[in-house]
Amino acid sequence: MKEVIIAYFKSLEQTERAIDFITNARLANSHISLICPVNQYTVQKFNEEYAEEITGTGEIGMLHDFHGQLVEMPLAEVPGVGKVALAGPISNELAKKGLFKALLPLGFTESKVRKIKKALKNNEVVVIIETEKEKVNEAANILADFGGRHVEKWNPHTERASITHG
Repeated sequence: MKEVIIAYFKSLEQTERAIDFITNARLANSHISLICPVNQYTVQKFNEEYAEEITGTGEIGMLHDFHGQLVEMPLAEVPGVGKVALAGPISNELAKKGLFKALLPLGFTESKVRKIKKALKNNEVVVIIETEKEKVNEAANILADFGGRHVEKWNPHTERASITHG
């Protein structure tokens, strides 16, 4: 049975390192999604390489450094959030339906969606992972070890979240 993990990162570099490690350890192949806010602040905050990716220069809106690890899509306007770069299996649903409707099947409550909106408004990168129960603790620990904040994990069928790291 799959479980869900969410973490918030202050930089794309931290996010990339965590996702690389999780992917190489085969803890969540093809089940990692990423939401990155796109605005003047994030463009300035992230270094030039990442700024090019999230502003859409080159290949429009693609998160190049995640190529091969995440299913990527162009920049999107997510209702209630604004312009974001999306990658991963829930990207299409997020772009079409918005956060709450897209994340409901994964056990996200209104409270969790509010936390995501707040994180995106605070220019944080949001990582959402679905993985097997046997792998969830290791994946959550890796996210925290690479700088993931407020890492939570839960079984979407019971909708209970447990905080693993502050």
